[in-house]
Amino acid sequence: MNRCFIALFVSLVGLVASAAQQTKTNVVCFVRFADEDETVFTNTPEHYATLFNGDGEEVNSVYSYFKWVSYGNLDWKTSFFPSQAGSTIVVSYQDKLVRNALRPKSDSNPDGYSGGDLGGSLAEQGLIQRACEYLTSVLSDDDITFLTIDNLTVVFSGNSERYSRDGILWPHQDMMRWKQASIKGKPVYRYLIVFDAGNGYSQGKPKAINTGVLCHEMSHALGTYDLYTSDSFSPVGIWDLMSNNQTVPQGMTAYMRSRYGGWIPDIPTITSDGIYTLNPVGSDTPDNVAYKIVPDATRGEYFMLEYRRNIGTFESSLPASGLLCYRINQGVSSNLQTPYEVYIFRPGGTAQNNGNVEKAALSSDLGNTSLNVSSSLSAVYYSNGDAVPFAITEVGHAGETISFRVTLDGSGVEGVEDGYMKPYYNSAGGILVAPEDARVEVYSLNGTLCMKGRDISSLPSGAYLVRVFANGTSTTLKIVK
Repeated sequence: MNRCFIALFVSLVGLVASAAQQTKTNVVCFVRFADEDETVFTNTPEHYATLFNGDGEEVNSVYSYFKWVSYGNLDWKTSFFPSQAGSTIVVSYQDKLVRNALRPKSDSNPDGYSGGDLGGSLAEQGLIQRACEYLTSVLSDDDITFLTIDNLTVVFSGNSERYSRDGILWPHQDMMRWKQASIKGKPVYRYLIVFDAGNGYSQGKPKAINTGVLCHEMSHALGTYDLYTSDSFSPVGIWDLMSNNQTVPQGMTAYMRSRYGGWIPDIPTITSDGIYTLNPVGSDTPDNVAYKIVPDATRGEYFMLEYRRNIGTFESSLPASGLLCYRINQGVSSNLQTPYEVYIFRPGGTAQNNGNVEKAALSSDLGNTSLNVSSSLSAVYYSNGDAVPFAITEVGHAGETISFRVTLDGSGVEGVEDGYMKPYYNSAGGILVAPEDARVEVYSLNGTLCMKGRDISSLPSGAYLVRVFANGTSTTLKIVK
């Protein structure tokens, strides 16, 4: 979710003790419209205090999430301005605009903004500017103990629109591109907006404000980008907060924690065949939670292996426990463009087909123990469809740790006999991979010769028998296209 529109939060960064140790401050300011009174907010100050600042290992709060996802290195407490102390109802700023002023102008809504997206941004940022002026007028110098303001979040009363396409009244994060704003002389650049009562809809009912949407949007202040796409393709799915965030926020991949948070200081690279073991990414420490595989350093892409375990407050929504393999493109940020920054390999996944990303995890418990071999459900490939020279096999039980075998044979598959690799079908590229001097013949299941050669993209979908002649021997395999 890239948009959040309900509460006016102000995220503020304090001093950074080191690259890993961080202290941040989040300031929340509530906003209601000109045609609403002070009782319009349905949640209480206590509700928000718990939602943001609840502390403890099993507590679902913004503070606890960032403490957990950072391995204890990010301390992100929230202050509420103006103070909510002693109040039984939310203390809020009342803007001069009615709610319809933040909806597109139409015959049925003459009070709305015109000028499309730009007009909406100007109206929105004018409100943000006025909210900052309000905070400046009610706060004392003693209230502002932080040095900078990283993020201002505005909490609006009521519900968001039903769909994001309906205008700017939707949860989102943005920057002050068109207006200038400051609070007690501290410039405001980033802001995010959420809603008191409903942030989007599920089964026709508004979705209550939750830690999932808050943590997703606040993570943008750390530099993260969205990992979903603008269409129905799902490169990451449920496996990262910055993709399909859950009501209770799930964790981030090891790559996102490392690149944007700096919370995993060292991810070792696998350079030799062997059996390897990983701790869950959701462990208490960042020790031994991921590996890199870099088949070709001249390419701008490499591959990651990590173990995700669906236990605990923030990982229980994951569909399974197991080993994930995913591709990283170093030349881009976010998945709103291709090639994607992060792509997780899954059964049936190709450059054209989504496959089933929820079944991406590998483990002996799930009956899926290999990757990139002819017997496995998934192939690993570069974003242009080229095969990669490694295979994952013998993935074990998903317990306190998980073990697996990595084979770096230079061919992209497991097993090399007398210098020749075993042939396999690369479903991503629609080609049969075999030694360069091999003869490849493709037959129907009744024995009819369909074609000779490796590129079978022109063949209809179905099952085929492939015979590969190389090194004085032949190999037959059955493929499903």
